[in-house]
Amino acid sequence: MLSELNIENTLGLPLIRSKKLAVALIDTKLKFAYVNDTFYNITGYTEQDILNKSVTKFLAPSLIKEAWQEFFFFLGNGYNNRSNWIFSHKDGSHIHASVENSKIKIGKKTYILTIALNVTPLTELRERLLETQQLLNRTEGISKSGSFKYNPDIEQLIWSEGMFSLFELDPQNGIPSISQQVTLLSEEDAKQYKNVLNSNSGKDADFELCLNFEGNRQKYLHIICHREKGKGNWIFGYSRDITQQKLTELETYDKERKYRTLTESLPSIIWTANHEGYLNYMNRYGLDYFGKEGTTLEEWRWKNFIHPNEIREADQQWFKALEEQQFLSGINRLKARDGEYKWFQVLIVPQKNELNEIEAWTGIATDIDKRVKAEESLSISNTRLKALINASPVAIYSITVDGVVRDFWNPAAEELFGWTREEVIGKFLPHVYMDQQQEFMEMLENAVKNGAFNKRIHRKDRSGTSVITDITGGCIYDENSKISEIIVTVSDVTELERNRKRLQKSLDEKETLLQEIHHRVKNNLAIVVSLLQLQVFRSENAKEKNSLLEAQNRIISISMVHELLYKSEDFNSVKLDEYYNELFRQISNNMQLNHTNIKQDLAISIHSLNMNQAIPLGLLINELATNSYKYAFGDSTKPGVIFLEIKRVDNNVHVTYRDNGPGFNMGLDGIKSGLGMKIIESLLQQLDAEYSMNSDGLFEITFNFAERLNNSLEN
Repeated sequence: MLSELNIENTLGLPLIRSKKLAVALIDTKLKFAYVNDTFYNITGYTEQDILNKSVTKFLAPSLIKEAWQEFFFFLGNGYNNRSNWIFSHKDGSHIHASVENSKIKIGKKTYILTIALNVTPLTELRERLLETQQLLNRTEGISKSGSFKYNPDIEQLIWSEGMFSLFELDPQNGIPSISQQVTLLSEEDAKQYKNVLNSNSGKDADFELCLNFEGNRQKYLHIICHREKGKGNWIFGYSRDITQQKLTELETYDKERKYRTLTESLPSIIWTANHEGYLNYMNRYGLDYFGKEGTTLEEWRWKNFIHPNEIREADQQWFKALEEQQFLSGINRLKARDGEYKWFQVLIVPQKNELNEIEAWTGIATDIDKRVKAEESLSISNTRLKALINASPVAIYSITVDGVVRDFWNPAAEELFGWTREEVIGKFLPHVYMDQQQEFMEMLENAVKNGAFNKRIHRKDRSGTSVITDITGGCIYDENSKISEIIVTVSDVTELERNRKRLQKSLDEKETLLQEIHHRVKNNLAIVVSLLQLQVFRSENAKEKNSLLEAQNRIISISMVHELLYKSEDFNSVKLDEYYNELFRQISNNMQLNHTNIKQDLAISIHSLNMNQAIPLGLLINELATNSYKYAFGDSTKPGVIFLEIKRVDNNVHVTYRDNGPGFNMGLDGIKSGLGMKIIESLLQQLDAEYSMNSDGLFEITFNFAERLNNSLEN
């Protein structure tokens, strides 16, 4: 048992009575043999709690094993590896202590003198500082930031862990000097960075730098520097990675530039305004339209440019949009620089922040003046067309490809069929009865195939009365080239059809009568020809016979016209090719000549000719052919050829007659004053023809006359 006297003599009263140092004697079994009052005060234990109790009882559980190892190490080597230990206070809290151990002998026994200094406040402060530093490092890591301080007088630089991350450097390689840092900067940024760190102005600084890494990689930093008075010449700095923000700003700027370029190129008025609606931007198209400059937008008032008749309504719409914070849309007339008003489609959209508050307005006005005027013109045209349709005496309505009445059924349709517009809209055509539907649908299919149809058919009105109608339909197509509707016009041709039948009957009767007249005229002329033929047979005078034959040929040429007319379906015109072939045959027979080698070359390209011109032309050709047979060929054995060409040149009939006889002297008095030549000239005058003759080595006459219509009654 240790006595207090032995303890005092061994340790000394100053150590035993120390208020700061906790003193204990521990035996070789690691049990407390003695502790001073300070030990009790620090740990909160009593003498009964501590003496003869193992030291490990008062250590943190995690340290017990290490305490035994340290104890045996101390016994063997006389010194400790560890000096900081954690003890348990009686209330359960931890006590941090700095411990020094040494061996002493009291009497014959060896003890371990343990002197401990309570460093709990210092340890807690150190732990808080460490936690703060760790928190700062984590915060800097999350926020991609770092802090530093620099003293230009002593060129001392201190970095936080975040600065190494910003500059992408390993902390183990130490803090780079200012000279090393600026190697990552452009010349301009390096100059600014050095000026800020070496400035003696005492002013704070706020600036941006761009770090340039390998591979054209860049990082943007926002740096704030602050000098505190009374802190020496230290500069405290904060750096933050703003690369993403900078890239966003650059991207936003690029988008803004593209947006401005786009707005400047669009043929629309585009503007922006603040939350109250005051303009702060307008594109060039708008400025040119209004005749303004961008610098005058602060004085802009929309009421100076909106048509006076629309200002009140525009104001109401604007204040409503402000109150409801909604977009504004409308059509307004805006005044141009020349004072003319044009129609514009106006859309104004609010730009809101995250709090759903309006920060700005964006507006666009598109020129629709031509469209509005075209719509007005179309509306007028539609109104006129509607009035025309309603006033039309012809029934007009529209149907689908299935025969259902669409959207109009004019009054004439109501009057013709008896059903009102309200009764037929949206329904199948009421005047198409069951027995007519198949025929009607076939007609619609034909319309779909060909785009239109026309047919004359019988229909019954509401009262059951039969009506003969002339129906015409035309298809209307949509933008996809599909039939959207069929416009149908219906004319009541009942009376017209009755009149046509009466006229046809009358015409048939007249045609029969006219045919009979031509037939009787031909027969009468045939009697005259027969009488002349009898006279020829009786006459013994050659000159008289020739005169009778010529007269006979002339009558035959007239008779043949009437014969062709009563045989033809057309009583107004004569078929020329038939006529002249028969005429030449009759002349050849009547002349009773032996010239069997006379040939006719006919080139007749005109199919028919008006009767009033066919008769004088026939008499004229008869006269020419008779003269050719009589005088051109004579007793010559030379093959004779008569050429006749009748063709149409422009609107004139062109005739060429030629024979290959020897010709004759046109200057002889007998020829000029002869009956034949007088007849020829008389017939040419009757045709109102221009002519020319050639009798040198042949005979040829060419003449032209204007062709008359079949119904012409001119002589």
